[in-house]
Amino acid sequence: MESPRRPRPEVAAAFSGLAEELPLELIDAGVEVRCVGVAFIISQRTIDVPVDTADESTESARAEIEAHLQGFESLSPADFPQRWREYATEPYVGVGVGWVGTIDEHAVDEWLHSSALAEAEEALPTFSPRHVKLSNLQLVALGPGRYLATYRVEETYRNDKVSAGNTFAVLFRVRDQGWRVAVASKGTRHEAVLRNG
Repeated sequence: MESPRRPRPEVAAAFSGLAEELPLELIDAGVEVRCVGVAFIISQRTIDVPVDTADESTESARAEIEAHLQGFESLSPADFPQRWREYATEPYVGVGVGWVGTIDEHAVDEWLHSSALAEAEEALPTFSPRHVKLSNLQLVALGPGRYLATYRVEETYRNDKVSAGNTFAVLFRVRDQGWRVAVASKGTRHEAVLRNG
C-alpha cells in the first residue's frame, strides 16, 4: 500500500493551527478527504455556539444523536425552510464532493429555487416526511459536547427507487437547545446507485 504524501510544511502548519483542538493530521489525500478537513477548519471559525459540556453517558448521547440525525435526514424540501434550525446550527457547514460551504437562510433559499433540486425531485420524488433509514452509526467523541457521527442513509422514493450512501456529521450539544448539526455531508448521496424497490 502506498503511503500518503505529505503536504507542504506551511500548509500543514496552517492546518494544525486552525484545528489545534482536534487530533487531526493533514495528509495529501483525495478531494473528499480534503473537503472533510476543510469543513473541520471552517466549523472552528464559522460555528460560534455555546457548547453544553455537562457530563452524560455515551449511550444516552448515542440515542439522542441517532434520533436527531433521523429527524434531520427526514426533512423534506417543503419542511426544510421552517425546520432546519431545529436540527442544525445557524449557519452550518455543508460538505459535498469537491466543495465546502456555509449553509444559512440565503443558501437554503437558493437551493430551494435551484434547477438541481427541481431535477432531483423529478427523478427521485421524495415522500414527506422522507422515507429514510439510518444504519451503521459510529460516534467519535471530539471533546465535551461534540461528536463526529458517520452513518449510512438509505432512502425510498415515491417512484419505488432507492438510493443509499455513507455520510457524516459533526454535532455540538448547544446549551439550552440540545444537539445541533454543525457540519453535514451530502457528498455520497447523489452518487448512490439506484435500484428498483
